[in-house]
Amino acid sequence: MLGGVPEFRTIIAIAGPDGEISLAYGEIFGIIRCCIRGINGFGHDPLFYIPKYGKIFAEISSEIKNSVSHRAKALQKAREIIKELTGK
Repeated sequence: MLGGVPEFRTIIAIAGPDGEISLAYGEIFGIIRCCIRGINGFGHDPLFYIPKYGKIFAEISSEIKNSVSHRAKALQKAREIIKELTGK
């Protein structure tokens, strides 16, 4: 079902105290493979090939994955938005 999906995206919506909505967006590009490989991950990780690393996402270390994944990128941007909203 995921064949042909070239990227995965995460979008986090943050509502400020004035009701304004900010979006934190992250994405990662790769190729869905048909064979499951690797043990480090869940969901699409054992199928998602990352050309930059020459590996399936589930074969990449947690440290690298947690810095380059669509979720990690969106969370980092969300963190920046929250810091701006709170002044911290």
